[in-house]
Amino acid sequence: MRLIAFGLLALVACSQQGVEFEVVAPGLDPSERIYVAGSWTGWRPDAVLLKHDGDERWIGRTRAPDGTHEFKFTLGSWEREGLKSNGFQRDNALLEVVNGRAVVRDTVWGWSNGPAPKERQGQVTGQVDTLGTWTPPGLLPRLVTAWVPPSDTLHELVILHDGRNVFDPESANFGVDWGVDDTLMKWAPRVGVLAVAVDCTDDRSTDYGPGPEGKAYVAWLADVVVPEVMAKYGLAPEIPITVAGASMGGLISAIALVEHPDVFDGAICMSPAFGYRDFNYAEELRGREWPVNAGPIWIDNGTVGLEAQLQPGVDDMEGYLRTTRASFIVQPYPGGRHFERDWGERFGTALHWIQQNR
Repeated sequence: MRLIAFGLLALVACSQQGVEFEVVAPGLDPSERIYVAGSWTGWRPDAVLLKHDGDERWIGRTRAPDGTHEFKFTLGSWEREGLKSNGFQRDNALLEVVNGRAVVRDTVWGWSNGPAPKERQGQVTGQVDTLGTWTPPGLLPRLVTAWVPPSDTLHELVILHDGRNVFDPESANFGVDWGVDDTLMKWAPRVGVLAVAVDCTDDRSTDYGPGPEGKAYVAWLADVVVPEVMAKYGLAPEIPITVAGASMGGLISAIALVEHPDVFDGAICMSPAFGYRDFNYAEELRGREWPVNAGPIWIDNGTVGLEAQLQPGVDDMEGYLRTTRASFIVQPYPGGRHFERDWGERFGTALHWIQQNR
């Protein structure tokens, strides 16, 4: 394991129990307090306190369960987040805890005043049409866009949730998009896949959840979005339609497949929130039959941070699916994070599996 000075993370075994942090913060007022916000603390911005220890050094100690976690440094709120030396937001750092022990040494070169500026990575590739702002019945308005392949014939339709994160890094929450446009461009014109991205809203947790709002959302996708998109682009009625999303978007993709198997021919569920808080989608499904005509369902999950917390729900869903005749795969991604870049890297693999298993 490497020890890297001047701002890069270093993790080494520790002879004392617990996780130790040592942060150098050039130019920071000694009266300031630095905090650690981590995946094991629920990402509270003031979870672990570090105190000034002379010169430009802050130190502190905490406990964390064994495993790989993610974390960031703040000055007590997300308005005062640690920045890279170029003034942009830092990626989540990794913390590897073994036998309850780890040491972190790092340098933070600056702090945000307000939301941390995001360094854009990537670009829009190819043609993206803006289809306007659509309002589902009883739900908030949302933007709908479509990536159109350079192909004479469109052979397939993919509906994606969290549309702001799908094609364009400028609109993506963290300056990194899925790169679905880049992935599909590599397949064009051999495979004419039309990708429609439906944005989320401030009601994302209910829109993508198992309650009445979620059922209304997937009904709107099936009854309004799909027919209108097919009519606009002249799609043949028999072309396959896949629904795809990550996290809560992964959950609602499964719900869409189960509730409307006559419309959606497959679902991609990346890092799905099948189990969270007091909800367990597998338990809900055990009270009903898996649709006989349901298409294949891809499920994947990483191992870092929130991914590990979602794994029990994924395991329960896999256990349920094994009792049915469902066509499914559960694909682990060791080291995978709960992040757009990770989902984008495996989207092509997931879609190819769906295509091969319809």
